[in-house]
Amino acid sequence: MTDDAPRSPAQDDRTALDAVLDDVAKRRLAGEDIRDEVIIAEYVDLMPALGERLRELARVEQARSRADDTTTSPGAEPDGLEGPSAQPAADSFPGYTILREIHRGRQGVVCQAIQKATKRKVAIKVMREGPFADSRDRARFEREV
Repeated sequence: MTDDAPRSPAQDDRTALDAVLDDVAKRRLAGEDIRDEVIIAEYVDLMPALGERLRELARVEQARSRADDTTTSPGAEPDGLEGPSAQPAADSFPGYTILREIHRGRQGVVCQAIQKATKRKVAIKVMREGPFADSRDRARFEREV
């Protein structure tokens, strides 16, 4: 197969999508505030794939931010456990209002919250590694729950 072979429209869309996401990622890393809505409006012809890839990019950016916070926070302990940390945003979990962080361990974070539908106080446990956890991490987490 040669480079002169005709490209399908799907290949062209993937190439354009990759180029847009690469540009967005580089600009955000440089500190530029680029909102997803602006990108979607500018490249509406790449939807719905663009929307999904922007959500994936947001998850990666959030993971990178959390990793940066962990490695640079002055409260970080030598064994990798963090000391007191910023409380999760009150709207981090749809249907719940986060009141405070109860405990942070090697594997997860437990928060006290109020379930909006029932007005009950609940505890929410979330894996620290999230989508990057392997099957052993998830199995251990499920056992602990």
